[in-house]
Amino acid sequence: MGTPSLSTDAAGGVGDRQAALPVRWRAAIVLGVLGLAILAPILVAKYPPLVDYPDHLARCFVLAHLPTDPVLQRFYRNAMDWQPNLALDLIIPPLAHVVSIFTAGRVFLGLTLASMAAGTVALHRALHGHWSSWPLLATPFLYNQIVIWGFLGYLFGLGVALGAAGFWYALRDRGWWVRLGTGLVAGTLIYVLHLYALGIYAVLVGGFELADWIATRRDARERAGRIAVLGLQFLPAACLFLFVSPTSQAASRLAWGPPLRRIIEIAKVLDTGYRVVDFAAFGVVVGVVGALLLTRRAVLVRAALVPLAILLALAAVMPNELFSSFGADRRIPIALAFVSLAASDWGRADPALKRGVLAAVLGVSLIRLAIITASWSADQTTYRTYLAALRKLPEGAALVAAVPAMTPSDPPLYHVDSYAVILRDAFAPSLFAAPWDAGSSLGFTKRYASLRAVTPEVVVWPRPLAKLRRPDYAAAHGPFRPALLDRYDAALAIDPEFLPAQARPPAGCGLFAAGHTRTSRFRLLRLPCARIRPPP
Repeated sequence: MGTPSLSTDAAGGVGDRQAALPVRWRAAIVLGVLGLAILAPILVAKYPPLVDYPDHLARCFVLAHLPTDPVLQRFYRNAMDWQPNLALDLIIPPLAHVVSIFTAGRVFLGLTLASMAAGTVALHRALHGHWSSWPLLATPFLYNQIVIWGFLGYLFGLGVALGAAGFWYALRDRGWWVRLGTGLVAGTLIYVLHLYALGIYAVLVGGFELADWIATRRDARERAGRIAVLGLQFLPAACLFLFVSPTSQAASRLAWGPPLRRIIEIAKVLDTGYRVVDFAAFGVVVGVVGALLLTRRAVLVRAALVPLAILLALAAVMPNELFSSFGADRRIPIALAFVSLAASDWGRADPALKRGVLAAVLGVSLIRLAIITASWSADQTTYRTYLAALRKLPEGAALVAAVPAMTPSDPPLYHVDSYAVILRDAFAPSLFAAPWDAGSSLGFTKRYASLRAVTPEVVVWPRPLAKLRRPDYAAAHGPFRPALLDRYDAALAIDPEFLPAQARPPAGCGLFAAGHTRTSRFRLLRLPCARIRPPP
């Protein structure tokens, strides 16, 4: 009697495997197509149109070649000293010895997208205890406002933080020494990658412990032990930050943006410059997930409610500038989005509904990715035009640049002058470097730090632009004032017609190059005394 039942079970198992095989192949094909679509913008764009990207890439180029390049040694120094925010600085320079700096930057951008996706999947797996197709709903959020700003180190660290928080949650019932050892490694690693990512990790693991405190009865000794393990994992990072890193010197640099903007930033989390499709994708995901949760066809794990509440509170109070980093408040919404999706899962949804939801979200994602890919490809003409001009600079030139913030230029050109560092070993005062950027791994040498100190910021924001309308202010602080230009070898003026007349470049300068793109005009001025020299 037992033998027939065994053969039947075996036959059923074989049949199930044979039926499941095409499903696996279909899933593999879908994931393959989706992965290719996600990477397509990077594959077509040698120069990704991200605001801060040229600056970060130039810094990594200097770090890679500084030990052997005497020209770069005149301008820059290695300032790496166990500060946070080193994700790009630790990964791109070694890659740049194997492939070109431009390829290394794109590889890191791809790793950043993979980190966000993998971190969301890992956190979802830990919270729900099973693999699911639900995290695919996070696909639209991979290309987000923070990517366009070029805050790649934070996003790479955020992905690691999500995965590490999931690992911590999975170990919640293991011995204290396992959790402490894991936490020490995770906390220190994430600190090195990015300080804000460490903050997100602390919110998640602290929130999980607080949720456990509320939901579980434990004796006082056990609670004290869990709190000690939670806090001790951050001890190495705290010591490095307070006693070693120069970043803590910028702790008093705080600035808050308008309160209304905090609400707007949540809605703009997917803003990549293609507003119609960006907001459509945001509306589809939020609307679908909200409807599923309201009808109980999706569920939200209780353990994540406390971390989500803390993240919402942070989104309401986070300053715009913190520890010399801009856009601190803008970084919370994307973390909130990934955590929210990782904390959710399918509920009482039948297979047909699941397929319909995934088809709708992934369909919108593919359309949006196609638009981003086409746009990034078209942007390459603009960057090639500017790089062709910068190649005409003499090696080791000192280059000052100014870009009015209201310029209609598209793609972003705020830091395009940084490419001169890569192409001509130039001095670019716009680089994020110490002492101006207290947390940077790169610094200016003493002689060129003094020149940086008297050079205005490359982006002429509305407030200084208004001041430049006063002739006395323009004469003392203008980006193209004669006293400043006399200390440089070249000046890049992008859309100078948006500057007040008294703040524009002086007439009669020679030109290395001049040109225009579909949305901008520029002049690369050959300044008097164009020989390479140290500043007086």
